[in-house]
Amino acid sequence: MRHGGCVRSHPCQKCLELGHNALGAWWAVIPGGHVSSQASGTIWQELGNRVLPLEVIFDSAGLSQISMTQAAPRALDIAPECTSLARTLSIETDVLSVPGLTPCVVSTSETTHLLVPFRSLADLKRVQVDAEKLRSLVRPFGCEGCYCYSLDTVSRTSLAHARGFFPGIGIVEDSATGSDAGPLGAHFVANGMAPEDE
Repeated sequence: MRHGGCVRSHPCQKCLELGHNALGAWWAVIPGGHVSSQASGTIWQELGNRVLPLEVIFDSAGLSQISMTQAAPRALDIAPECTSLARTLSIETDVLSVPGLTPCVVSTSETTHLLVPFRSLADLKRVQVDAEKLRSLVRPFGCEGCYCYSLDTVSRTSLAHARGFFPGIGIVEDSATGSDAGPLGAHFVANGMAPEDE
């Protein structure tokens, strides 16, 4: 996985909170034979002025899982209104009408995320972001962009399909962002849409 979290020469504090740079690094380092131990357990990585614990799990085929724990997400009672948000994403407002779900802002420590539900995967695929409008729209909420998701998925075993757009940090579209996937999972658990222990 690529880092993609920061366009500056040195990672900013928000990027150090993302985690996918740390996870991606170990998916390269361990299978590449740069670590002698093949035992499951905790490894530690320095990220800026922080030391991040990562859990690695090996099975009979080798490395099978690397995970990290994010700060507990806090849902904030704020969000942009749907008409402006839809216009910014070049879609119709009713695309964001999903029973029981509304756009919401979730904070996890240093990063704040706008989670946007879509009624279908087909609608999600049609998104065309106006980067400048999105930056302006989400800045008052402390966000760098938005994480759009649909409960309509490609794989039957997936709970959601998502696309992340973060023009505030120079990312047109992020193919894999744990900093938003984690809060989305927590949001599903909090709303009874996913089991807590899975």
